[in-house]
Amino acid sequence: MIKRSFLALLCCLCTSAAMGQILDDSTKLVYGPNTLTFYKLDDQKDNINSTGILDTTLTGLGDFTMWDQMGKQAQDLGANGTAIRSMFYQSPDVIGLRSGYDAYDPFVIQQSDVRFFDTKSPFLDLYVAFGGVGRSVVDFDFSRNIKPNINFGFGIDRLTTDKQIGPVSSEGDRNAVATNLDINYFYRSEDKKYLAMFYAYRFLNTVNETGGVNLGENDEETEIFAYEDAAIRLRNVEGTDTRTRLHLYHEYKLGEALQLYHEVDHSRQKLAYNDELDAAIVSGTFNQYADVYPNFFLDSAATAESHSFRSLSNEVGIKGDIEKGFYRAYLRRRDVLGVFRYLSDQRVGEIYAGGVLRYDLNEKNAIGGKVEFLQTGDFNFLGKVDNNFFEASYNIMQYQPSLLQQRYFGNHYFWDNDFQSVLKNEIKGSVKLDVKGISVRPNVSLTTLSNYVFFNSEALPEQANENILLNGYGVELGFRKYTSKSKGEFFGLNAEAKYTLIGGGDADSFQAPELFVLGKVFWEGYLFNNSLQTQVGADLMYRSAYFAYDYAPATQQFFLQDQQQVADYFLADLFINFKVEKVRIFFKFNHFNQRNNEGFQITPLYPVQQRVLDLGIHWFFFD
Repeated sequence: MIKRSFLALLCCLCTSAAMGQILDDSTKLVYGPNTLTFYKLDDQKDNINSTGILDTTLTGLGDFTMWDQMGKQAQDLGANGTAIRSMFYQSPDVIGLRSGYDAYDPFVIQQSDVRFFDTKSPFLDLYVAFGGVGRSVVDFDFSRNIKPNINFGFGIDRLTTDKQIGPVSSEGDRNAVATNLDINYFYRSEDKKYLAMFYAYRFLNTVNETGGVNLGENDEETEIFAYEDAAIRLRNVEGTDTRTRLHLYHEYKLGEALQLYHEVDHSRQKLAYNDELDAAIVSGTFNQYADVYPNFFLDSAATAESHSFRSLSNEVGIKGDIEKGFYRAYLRRRDVLGVFRYLSDQRVGEIYAGGVLRYDLNEKNAIGGKVEFLQTGDFNFLGKVDNNFFEASYNIMQYQPSLLQQRYFGNHYFWDNDFQSVLKNEIKGSVKLDVKGISVRPNVSLTTLSNYVFFNSEALPEQANENILLNGYGVELGFRKYTSKSKGEFFGLNAEAKYTLIGGGDADSFQAPELFVLGKVFWEGYLFNNSLQTQVGADLMYRSAYFAYDYAPATQQFFLQDQQQVADYFLADLFINFKVEKVRIFFKFNHFNQRNNEGFQITPLYPVQQRVLDLGIHWFFFD
């Protein structure tokens, strides 16, 4: 598979180079990366007059797994497409009720991901990654201006991952399959007073859960790194997460100081979990599934569960620019419906009121803030300042526990809680130091959590009685040393380090590695008479030992455990990237420093991706 893919990519590279030579000698392409721009909905909503341009650089070209895209600052189940969570605290994006099933959120198209293009010509963006041991990603996006003021686009994204642990029955024995389908539409009236932006998507993720490596009492830890030769705890178990979303934003401009807008959003999430249990293993009170399923409340022969969560929100507001200042005020109605298989439905109506203020002294100096209130008393306030020398922010947020944390009844778990809202106080700051090609960003984050809700060592939701203090200290470093500035050849270093201290009366209610370091060292320049742009280097990571969260497949939740500390580990990936005309190609040797029967557990009983070679192509078409 890899050999065939390599030959195909080599042919593509040679063809692209040949086409580039012909075009240079005979005709000139009118359209390209510099003739295309795109807009983001959130920027338009806040009157931020910025347009995006295509990323044609080589940096991060081979980072097609979600773990890499999250900067390796996450834990998954050792395979792309499986449940994943950030290793560090992240607050929710809404202060009201949410589903709580968020293990696959990073794979879902977010509003910030949607690009509304102004293409001038038909545009196609194709990214294909061929990963070793049955891993692949295909991203296809098409966009075209129907008229100068109207654009339509659609995309198809799909990832597949074969099982990385346990015996594989045949090629294509999948561990995860995820598909995103999306469309978007952009319209601006000829007088530029009316604007409409619409997008919709459907996401389907199917995971055949393994339960992790089945490690016996007398087995050595090295058995975890046997990968396809390892025994696993679950078979024939399927979990699905299906989501749909329809979103429309439109505005009318009465003048610079006054614009009216309306935004409507409808989303649905449907979850299912099915396991045909082995009756020979579950008999009476003897349960060999105990490490995965602590109880059998409904059926010892099969588990079949389903839940859904729907929300419909309507927001109306006014906004405007007054000299260098911007304001926005709004009201929002949000209706939520939770549907359970074994519990009564839950309906909630929410009323929000909020506003945004910003003052832009110039492009690099700004101060602003936003505030939002919910009729339940929950709120969110954010203030921030950004200038040439530093940036700082203060956020105080009170948000509701998720619906899942409050109510659940299934074959293996049951709870009915009445938790208080969680309160977060957070101060962040960083200093900007730039000297002769060296960029240094010391930063600090001080977070206090009150009434924090977490999943305890029994995989049950629990509310902390005392505060949790999360103090983070870090530094980001960027360095370039040119060997030939005229030719664009240089050595580069990008690095960041995080040191995290967890304190407070309920410090044991949150876990994170004390030290995390991520770096990239590389050389970039041109080969073959400046016709082949090349970048070669290594991605490096170090993570200190800590009690990583365990995972409960039936509820899709990571939960605390204090029985197994995952060891500290240093990981290195090698890469080489090429660019010819509008084609970029990568080769990546993941985890090249892994020795036989060694590695590290990214989640207890789930080994990190084994040593493997990946390759892929990213190609832009403009006509």
